[in-house]
Amino acid sequence: MLSFLFFRMKGGIIMGRKVKITMPEISQKEIEISGKSVKINSLISLENYETIAEDIRNTILYNGEVIDKYALIKMRYIKDVLELCTNIDTTDLEGEDFNKIYAAGFLAENILNFNDTLKSLEKEYDKWVIENCFGIIANKLPTADEMEASMVKLSETIENLPDDKLELIGKSIVWNNLPALGQQIAPASHISTTSEE
Repeated sequence: MLSFLFFRMKGGIIMGRKVKITMPEISQKEIEISGKSVKINSLISLENYETIAEDIRNTILYNGEVIDKYALIKMRYIKDVLELCTNIDTTDLEGEDFNKIYAAGFLAENILNFNDTLKSLEKEYDKWVIENCFGIIANKLPTADEMEASMVKLSETIENLPDDKLELIGKSIVWNNLPALGQQIAPASHISTTSEE
């Protein structure tokens, strides 16, 4: 056991000796695209992530006019990253330009957390799907009046069943829920069919 490497303190185990470090700053690279020098950040900052996530929520996820939300997330993400993390002017670029492999490729090569950030945004989509599923389920749940009407119909159906059918239903309920008890109360045997012989 390696417990001798740690000091026990109130609240759990902590390392004995702490060291101070400084995290690297977000630096800029210069790359060449189509014969032009482009500046690009090495990381997507937390502030830029929040801006991108908010834009995707407002423009795609919670916009009722957008139909294929999942497909548009990556294109919008690329557009936002180009606007926030590079000096590329995106005003003349169209939707298909953001869908080209080249744009995602050079961003992924030069921004360390490009793919991780995209995965986090895909989790936003998953969250949106779950939120909407619960909304759909809630809309499909019957009201108290509908449930009461359904119970009345079920009661009428049961009252109008012949006794032999009721006995068969009772035995099947016992067999399905308590097979061991079913063998004692309503013994049954397996009858082989022609396909089993």
